[in-house]
Amino acid sequence: MHPGLLSLVFSCLPVFVALLVTYVLRWSSFRAGLIACAAAGIIASFHVVNQTSNISMLDTMIRGALESIPVAEVLLFGLLFYHVLLDAGSFETIQRLLLGRITSPGRQTLLVVSAVGPFFEATTGFGLGIVLSAALLSAMQWLPRRRIAQISLLTQSQVPWGAFAAGTWINSTLSGVPLRTLAFCSAALSIPLLLLYGAIALYLCVGRSGFRQHATDLWVACLVEAACLISFNDILPPTIAGAVSSAATTLILRLAWNKSTPIGPGGSERGQVAEWRAWARSMTPYALVFFTCFTTSAMPSVTKMLNRWTTWTLPSYDISLNIVENPGMALLLGCFACWLLFRVPAKRLRHVADRWLRQAYGVIGSTVCFFILAALMRDTGMTRVIADGVAGAGRAYIACVPFLGGLGGYLTGSNSAANAMFASFQAQAARASGLPVALAASIQNVAASSATMASPSRVTMAGSSCGLSEAESSQVSRWTTAVMAVTLAIIAAEGTFGALMLASPRL
Repeated sequence: MHPGLLSLVFSCLPVFVALLVTYVLRWSSFRAGLIACAAAGIIASFHVVNQTSNISMLDTMIRGALESIPVAEVLLFGLLFYHVLLDAGSFETIQRLLLGRITSPGRQTLLVVSAVGPFFEATTGFGLGIVLSAALLSAMQWLPRRRIAQISLLTQSQVPWGAFAAGTWINSTLSGVPLRTLAFCSAALSIPLLLLYGAIALYLCVGRSGFRQHATDLWVACLVEAACLISFNDILPPTIAGAVSSAATTLILRLAWNKSTPIGPGGSERGQVAEWRAWARSMTPYALVFFTCFTTSAMPSVTKMLNRWTTWTLPSYDISLNIVENPGMALLLGCFACWLLFRVPAKRLRHVADRWLRQAYGVIGSTVCFFILAALMRDTGMTRVIADGVAGAGRAYIACVPFLGGLGGYLTGSNSAANAMFASFQAQAARASGLPVALAASIQNVAASSATMASPSRVTMAGSSCGLSEAESSQVSRWTTAVMAVTLAIIAAEGTFGALMLASPRL
């Protein structure tokens, strides 16, 4: 066998092992991550893949674990935020606010998938929209828990703008494409995906017969979401365009589908006042999280100050960490605000902590393992071998871009980490192939974001939020992988068509 082909096969082997353990053996994502890391370590130790430099396996594993800390922090405190709000009864109040006066289950589902879930994701990022959306969908008690998990994963249509477009900013920095150009092109590429995710969610909720009845609602939701996404990315900075777009979509759809029924119990004035107070109290933790995230992400002066005082630098591992300048700290503040506002007793807090730790174990474990796997594949040269093999396709490389970007999104469960892995290489390969760099960078951005939906960490998070067993989570994982494959194929078709339509090699 040709040495280059042998290196390519062994470089892909850890990913195949992870897929085999997850989808054939149906083991947990945590186990899959551990076994895939072991496979990558064995391959690297035998020097089957040509390494660019001598590396320390232990240092690489430690670096991967350190790189997972910001994401793990958000997931950990996001789950805590979810459980505190759930125990306080806040979700029931918010569900009445957002969905209570929309009587159609199909419309409620479309509102969560097209507007509310993307808003949660845009303001927090790292898949937290999945957890919060699952809590809202749980109010539909007739929906099976597995379908709630599946629908909540479909809220990840605007991941490129998650955590105030942090991943898109990384892509722009590494690829050299202007941020606003990258964000606008990503919005254009996302439009077919909005329709795809909305259609699948609607079908899961109402079935085939109900789907036909709600076809008009599906088109309305997708057109409003697409129009808001394109418009606000054209006129606003990308850091806030996603949050404003999804908030506007929520407002428009709620007004369009709202039923003029009394708000409060019995429609009395006193009941309405009490209901509005309950809503205001329930929304205060969210408002605090949003304000904190916006302040630390979208205001340069605050960001500069935080970088100066709260950054932890480890030169030996070539990494800098900031545990304050990310949504995790905002979510922790939201937990304290919820505890104070709802006056949760200490005994109930112990029950909350018990449920939180049981769920966090699998989610954090799988996240850390797959970050270590990504670091091993990157530092041992496996990622470079795969990228070089794909780039050998010449101008047809544009159709391979989403699958390479999707690999990063699947492994890390983070658009930011996936762009850090592949954005620079994708831009260089596009220039060498004479392809539009902005198109390749945008495809990388959208594909990496879309593939996070099927990542083990996010599937585990959805399963934990809905109380699924390992077997049920495995079924959801196989389903999301199929959706991811269709999504990447659509993005590849968009990229091929775009490359053919663009006469100039540069955009």
